[in-house]
Amino acid sequence: MVFFDDQQSQMLSESTESYCEKLKRSLKARGKSTRTIENYSKGVREYLDWLSRKPTDKDGEKFEQYSLFLLEKKHLSPNTINLINSSLIYFYRYIVGWDEVKKSIVRVKSGKPLPGVYSEEEVARILEAPSSMKHQLILKLAYGCGLRLSEIRNLRKQDINFGRDVIIIREGKGKKDRSVMFDIELKRELKIYFDIYKCTEYVFEGYNPGVPLSIRTIEKVYENACKKAGIRIVGGIHALRHSFATHLLENGVDLRYIQELLGHSRSTTTEIYTHVSSNKIGKIRSPLAYLREKKRQGME
Repeated sequence: MVFFDDQQSQMLSESTESYCEKLKRSLKARGKSTRTIENYSKGVREYLDWLSRKPTDKDGEKFEQYSLFLLEKKHLSPNTINLINSSLIYFYRYIVGWDEVKKSIVRVKSGKPLPGVYSEEEVARILEAPSSMKHQLILKLAYGCGLRLSEIRNLRKQDINFGRDVIIIREGKGKKDRSVMFDIELKRELKIYFDIYKCTEYVFEGYNPGVPLSIRTIEKVYENACKKAGIRIVGGIHALRHSFATHLLENGVDLRYIQELLGHSRSTTTEIYTHVSSNKIGKIRSPLAYLREKKRQGME
């Protein structure tokens, strides 16, 4: 084990900060998303802390050691380790200046588990669990519109078109814009919400006007709702998006429309790019409508 005095520790800390700042500037200059910048910065910072010295183009043997450390000591999943490895490839190539780094990093083999999906009854309980209107709407947008976590966080008031019953998702995954429908009841609730909360820019803002809620806050909203509803969590809030797609398919919506609503440019089965006009999207019923109808039928 190597021990460092206070001066050495401070020098290493300063060096790590310098590298991370360079990494962030490089990622921003290449138009990477905020989530990518956060993930890559976290991955590189933790690696540099583990390495405990300046990185060089002779670090090839360290990558295998670090992957084993992440797998056996930190018990991270193969997908998480591969994300960290991607951050290291970028870091060594563009910040350290080692163009051949990719040849030294071996990706960890991972399976392809089926996405976690809730039943309609479970979704209904999750959506009704929060006592806060804001928290309910976060979950309803995740399920009722099939939004990603980052898309919920970055959703702006101006992107909700009440006249056409569509929401414009700006620069989703792959920097692509798309339109999604929203349910008539969700439309009514959003109007009431805006009257109460007086958001300035983003649909979901924190204590500071014009600043969106943090990713972790949105994750906690979902986790707390599942806990309160007594529902076993089958994944992150993304599970509501998976449920959105599954329930639409089960209710007879064409798979091509679902792909467009999810923002997928191609299908893994057909490999065909699909595009659906926004006027058709506005007429597709949200799965929230199916939930409401079944609930009413059960009360009759």
